[in-house]
Amino acid sequence: MQKEVSIFVFDLNLGGTEKVMVNLANYLSINNCNVNILMIGSNNYLQKELLPAISVISLNKKKISQSFIGLIKYIRLQKIDCFISNVWPLTVLTILAGFCKRNFNKKVILVEHCHLEREFSSYGSIFKFFQTISIYFFYRFSKSIIAVSDGVKEDLCLNKGVDEKKLLVIHNPVDISFNHLVYENQDIKNWMTFSHAKFISVGNLKIQKNYPYLLDTLSILKRQGFLFRHLILGEGSQREALTKKIQSLGLEEDVYLAGQVDQPINLIKNADTFTLSTKFEGFGLVIVEALAAGTTVVSTDCESGPSEILSNGDYGYLGPINDPRKFSEVIHYAYLNKISGDKLIERSMDYSIDRVGPEYLKLINKS
Repeated sequence: MQKEVSIFVFDLNLGGTEKVMVNLANYLSINNCNVNILMIGSNNYLQKELLPAISVISLNKKKISQSFIGLIKYIRLQKIDCFISNVWPLTVLTILAGFCKRNFNKKVILVEHCHLEREFSSYGSIFKFFQTISIYFFYRFSKSIIAVSDGVKEDLCLNKGVDEKKLLVIHNPVDISFNHLVYENQDIKNWMTFSHAKFISVGNLKIQKNYPYLLDTLSILKRQGFLFRHLILGEGSQREALTKKIQSLGLEEDVYLAGQVDQPINLIKNADTFTLSTKFEGFGLVIVEALAAGTTVVSTDCESGPSEILSNGDYGYLGPINDPRKFSEVIHYAYLNKISGDKLIERSMDYSIDRVGPEYLKLINKS
């Protein structure tokens, strides 16, 4: 019998959580589930990657708080066997709205993608207290709680008081496909034809990704006479600041802010190394994509995510989060000592949708 599954996200913008849920929705759709994606906002960039059978419903709200009534109406009107809610505070909002329908919360799976203690580290003590209390009290009413990494699980248990017995670690599923794309962006063309070291980073241009640190690192490499071109794919609030920093460091010919592109894995495959300078990650989906492309990875050794995927250095290189000189040495060493592409591709299969998807199906079918 076909299961009715709803997946709740903020929107379908090009981000890690959104890509994961698109992958999961497609997998569930071809495995006897009727899938709806419910989103708060209206950005549907990734909808084009969904199978035709999957419906997308937008509450068309700009703020999470404005979506509560619409969520209640959806829960009351829809036939739902399983409701997958992603990331605090959407998770808590789901449980609150779920009280409107008898036994609904027993059908709810909460998925936490973030290392919350780091994600909200700049917020005040009152906010953090409210966050912790809301998680501690409301998460217990759900059917299951999924952490996307051991680090996220530890954060939920130690910092948010979630019962460890109710927590499962299910890594983010990745659906890897390579398509031949023609890129018209001149920066990308220049990068593709460069004859020396080609580096690449993919991620939203936001504080978490720590791009100023990466630029300081690249500046050191340039002063040492190392010839490279570094392509940064993504958009975000830090673009203007990063452009100014690139200019101040004299990296205009070495670093390209090429914006957002479809299927960046095609470009990752052409890089010598993939670099991630992030301050923190819940998981690190883009690292798995780099492994699937057979490209050597260099990442900061932040809390959770990268070190788990790279098995503490067995499948990539880990560098310090606050020492650009040492990080530059790691990048240089990785360029000279690339890891076998076959080994990296084999590791990426541990996170393939065909391996991770059945774990979700098992939860959905569990009465």
